[in-house]
Amino acid sequence: MKQTQTVRVKTSSLTNGANGRVAKGIRPAVAIKRDVDFYGWCLDQASALRNQRSVAMDWTHLAEELETMGAAEKRELRKCLRSFLMHLIKWQLQPHRRTSSWRRSISNRRDDLKDLIDISPSLSAELDSIFSDAYQRGRRDALAETRLRPTVVPEICPWTRSDVLREDFWPGPHDSSSSAIARIRPNKG
Repeated sequence: MKQTQTVRVKTSSLTNGANGRVAKGIRPAVAIKRDVDFYGWCLDQASALRNQRSVAMDWTHLAEELETMGAAEKRELRKCLRSFLMHLIKWQLQPHRRTSSWRRSISNRRDDLKDLIDISPSLSAELDSIFSDAYQRGRRDALAETRLRPTVVPEICPWTRSDVLREDFWPGPHDSSSSAIARIRPNKG
């Protein structure tokens, strides 16, 4: 069972002058417990940080939450990369099913990956370490969706990280030609 640390601060230290009003942005010490009201605890901790009230900080739990946030970013990167690689595998193996909508979906996933790395550049190093595993999972998902024989899809990713992040990378026949889409699905304009 987790221990919950409760910190109380004298309300008088939070008041603004003689009128006894609570200073703006500072919550009176209500002893908000993380395990009881996570949202309230987050607001309380953010207020304590902004106002440099170290006595009100729940240091142990705050450190845990920051680590959890970092882990969530890595999970999102892994999930996004897996989905992206699955689509690239299917794109390569099913040229007859390509549509402009599918192309847009792949482009959006590529953008999502780049956005994650732009927001958190240190995730770039994580991309290298999870690339192979994400490919294996994407391969498994692509095989399940297409019902193709496993021998059709290479067990080791045939592309590099820099390949897949390039805007002009489209594996398979006619890999960078937008006219390939037009030949597959003519515009009925």
